[in-house]
This record gives sequence, C-alpha cells and structure tokens, in this order.
Amino acid sequence: MRNMKKKIFDIISALLVISILAFIFIQLSPGDPAENYLRASHLPITDELLKQKREELGLNSPLVVQYLKWLKNVLLGNFGYSFLRKEPAIYLTFKSLYATFQLTIFSTFLIILISLPIGILSAIKTGTWIDKIIIGITTIFVSMPVFWLGFSLILLFSVKLNWLPVSGRGGFLNFVLPSITLSVPFIGQYIEFIKKSILENIQNNLLENAILRGLKKDI
Repeated sequence: MRNMKKKIFDIISALLVISILAFIFIQLSPGDPAENYLRASHLPITDELLKQKREELGLNSPLVVQYLKWLKNVLLGNFGYSFLRKEPAIYLTFKSLYATFQLTIFSTFLIILISLPIGILSAIKTGTWIDKIIIGITTIFVSMPVFWLGFSLILLFSVKLNWLPVSGRGGFLNFVLPSITLSVPFIGQYIEFIKKSILENIQNNLLENAILRGLKKDI
C-alpha cells in the first residue's frame, strides 16, 4: 500500500513538473498572443485594442494566476482556440491524431506486405546470391536517412514526374509518399528479424529431432 501511494505521488509530481515546463515554454514562445490574435483576425493593431485583448486573455494577471487558470482549463479539456483556424485547439489536435493514425495503418500494412515474403525468401535462400542481395538492400534501407529519402521521393514522384501529391489529405495517393518514407527503415529491420526467427526455429527443430534420436544435449 505504501509503495502504491509513493507511485501515485511520483506520477502526480511528474505530471505537475511537466505542466509547469509546458506553461513556461508557452510563455517563452516568441510573439505577443494579443497581437497575434489581432493579426489573425485582420484587426488594426492599436494600443487600445492590445490592452483590451490582453485583459480578455488574462495576460495582465500574475504568472501564477495564469498558470493555475491554464492548468484548470487543461484538466477540463479546454485547450483554447486557434487564432488562425478559428477552431477549438482540441478539435485540431484530434484531427491531426486521426491523420497520424491513418498514416500508421498504411505504413504498417506496407511493412508487413514487403518484409514478410522477402524475409521468408531470405531465410530459404540463406547463403546464396539472392540472400546477399537482400542483405545489401536491407542494409541500405536501415542506414538511409529518412529526411533524405522523403526529399528524394518528393523530388522524383511529385516534382519531376508529377505522379503523386506533395501534401494534403485528399485521398489514397496522399499517403503513398509519407508511408514509403516511414516504412523503408522498418522494412529493412523486419526482413532481418523474420529471417533470423525462421532460421532459429529451423535450428531448434533440428536439435530437438536430433535429441529425440539419441543425441546428447552437451554435444
């Protein structure tokens, strides 16, 4: 029970420290929130409007009061309002998370689709020229910088060939380039993992069969 209380206290303390750091980083971010709001709303930036907006946003209050108010809103799920999009911040956050979830699904499907058959082939053809080619390709995949790969894919398929869109969320084609970019390093890793797993299982099965036939374990 004492350990449970200590863990709960540690978790609450850690979350409190994280919230304080997050609030500090927000305060240290460049720009004046009141001025940013007026710019986003296409309103004239005058001293009177700045003063009024700072009062509305609570920017004239002490930092402790601002932090407590901010923490209360966060705990209640009120993450504020986007000046630029004119939408609740929580809606924009979940909208981005949904896009991330879609991208994860596409990338995972691509990883399984490519790495599973190639990993099996590499295990079957281990030691042959086919296996050596696969090892070379997987080494390149794992060591390739993701930002360089993404830039190269955009330059080739979007700029030069104009086959795929650079950005956006219009449909399936929008996920092709980012999915490939995210998948390539993992494809190389999973091909090697699948190959090793198959070879280890084969070796274990051979050893078990040999033991059943009378071979001593210490041989």
